[in-house]
Amino acid sequence: MASKLPTQLAQIESADLIHLAQTIPELEYVFHHVLLQQAAYKSLLREDRKQLHLAVSQILEQLYANHLEGVYSLLAYHYQQAGVNDKALEYLVKTAEQAAARYANEDAARAYTEALKLLPEAEEPARYKLLLERENLYSLLGQRPAQFQDLEALAALAERADDDEWRVMAALRRARYYEVTGSYPAAVATAQQAATLARARKLVASEITGRLTWGDALWRQADLDAAGDQFEQALRLARQNGLADREADSLRSLGILAETRSQYGPARDFFASAWQLYRQTNDLRGESRCLNSLGVVALKQNDFAAAERTIVEALRLKQRLGDHYGQSISLNNLAIVAQYRHEYDLSRRYFEQCRQLARQINDREGECSAVGGLGYIALNQGDLAAARSYLEQSLRLAREIGDRYGESIALANLGLLAYCLGEEVTGRPLAHQALLIAQELDSPELEGQALRIMGHLLLQLGELDEAATAYRKALQLHQKLELSRTAAEDLASLAAASLARGALPQALAQAQAALEELPLAGPEFSPATIEGIEDPGRLFLNCYQVLQAAQDLRAPTVLVNGHRWLVDQADKIADPQQRRAFLESIPGRRLLVAEWESLTGV
Repeated sequence: MASKLPTQLAQIESADLIHLAQTIPELEYVFHHVLLQQAAYKSLLREDRKQLHLAVSQILEQLYANHLEGVYSLLAYHYQQAGVNDKALEYLVKTAEQAAARYANEDAARAYTEALKLLPEAEEPARYKLLLERENLYSLLGQRPAQFQDLEALAALAERADDDEWRVMAALRRARYYEVTGSYPAAVATAQQAATLARARKLVASEITGRLTWGDALWRQADLDAAGDQFEQALRLARQNGLADREADSLRSLGILAETRSQYGPARDFFASAWQLYRQTNDLRGESRCLNSLGVVALKQNDFAAAERTIVEALRLKQRLGDHYGQSISLNNLAIVAQYRHEYDLSRRYFEQCRQLARQINDREGECSAVGGLGYIALNQGDLAAARSYLEQSLRLAREIGDRYGESIALANLGLLAYCLGEEVTGRPLAHQALLIAQELDSPELEGQALRIMGHLLLQLGELDEAATAYRKALQLHQKLELSRTAAEDLASLAAASLARGALPQALAQAQAALEELPLAGPEFSPATIEGIEDPGRLFLNCYQVLQAAQDLRAPTVLVNGHRWLVDQADKIADPQQRRAFLESIPGRRLLVAEWESLTGV
């Protein structure tokens, strides 16, 4: 038989079915096409195939005895084809663990799925463990229907085994699912149930996780005091029991609460402490979350370079981890950084990426935020029809999921849109609703935003005293938060209100205070000077009109600088119609151009 083999191989090669691949260290032939290989394989009897796969499995184990980790997936495949299920299961689990360790989450989920098919139903502890692992992967990937099926299976196993520890874990996972998908009341109820049962069974780590999820869901519904109580209890339990990972989680939650209340210094301290603990415990996901939060605090304090740098670092970590939900959050925050820098096209692209990813993973809060951001960008680019569509959609989403923070932002921006459209009577109640929610949330940041927009509407309506009061309250809030640039914008608006009331000396003093913070009239002016300013056109206009009325020699320089900035922004827009909309749809820009044309005679 062996003597005929060379002749037979030559005949097959001449038929163009195979070709010689190598002669050293031994002869090796390969099929010309994978279909030929498949046909040859299928021609084998089933039992012969099994024996072939078994032989390959055993040879692989012998050849790679000292480093089997390199062939886990091959061993799993061949043992599975050989029908040796116990060995196939062993290597499938190892394959899944290996893939998860390198954050190849989709590969890991597939391997766990194959393992679960081979695992006998009666082996409930092993099945529960594998389901927990796969559910976590589905959560990271944002595959919500598959994740929910695993949650149902986990709950059923817990009941069948009558195991309270399993019940607690299944409830904690379900509560997190409800929170991420925007079902906040269900998240509160489920997390409370889990924390209560964990406390009764002295499962301290699980109780802490339950309280944190409970608090997160309360926070999202604007019940900040109750959320804070849960976070504080979680922190106390973590420290009493020496649970560094849970302590880090608790500190991060307290940081989010402080940031919501615009307490940026304490928020930064909480996040920095949590970040150190996450580093000590090698928790990359926790690190990425804290970096993102530290970037948000830097953003709120107008340190845009630090904000971008930190959030980009967080995004890279989340991409490495395969954390789609986390990526959505970081993309949203990078969009806001670009927005504050008046890089509207870049901001829009980030918001589009965030919206697309949020929809894929059923992150309704993320979608709400991204859609609202697209509305704000459309407004700033002068596309007011698109802005209305986006902002109304964002408001609907916020109300559907009970996102009070998002609702306040959407209402405030709809009020700003009404101001741009000259619909002040419609805009006033919208801004008022936004203000009430901001006060309910105890968020000075949102309150200041709503007050400023209310001031614009009232000024346009001719209610000058009320407008001045709104601007003054916004100024006080922003000064208390040490947001100097934002406060300078309030001062310029207040100066415009004073000028409208005929109080020129007061208006000049207010404009002067704004110019001391923002050198709009000096040669040192650059676009970076006004990063973080909501409406630069209106800022330049207000300062110019006050200085011009006072016959201040700086007035023309302010106007020229403002017009140059505006034209530079407009020149980034290639389409003539869009460029015109950018210049004419926002009142401050339109009036600034008119003042420049009047001064120069153009």
